Amino acid sequence: MSNIVTQLQRAGAPEAPERVFYMNLLVESMRAMNPQRGELPLTVPQAKYFTVLVPFTPEDLRASERAMACHKSQLTPEVIQRIAPATARLHRSQTKNRR
Repeated sequence: MSNIVTQLQRAGAPEAPERVFYMNLLVESMRAMNPQRGELPLTVPQAKYFTVLVPFTPEDLRASERAMACHKSQLTPEVIQRIAPATARLHRSQTKNRR
């Protein structure tokens, strides 16, 4: 999601979506990317501020791994292998949607 989409949506631009959803890597997945780093050098929003949890299937998770593989300059195959299990484990534990 680019900043321009957010700006257009907030300005009420014609044909801008009514709602915008942002992708988020779970804290555990971010830690799995670089486990030797220690604490993350950024502030992570608290779970209570995520107002929508979107359910997904195991195939959706596999598709997300394929999508991450397209970003070779940002995510090596080794990093994706560390992220995927952590993400799958955490998403399986989330059973409710909030609106």
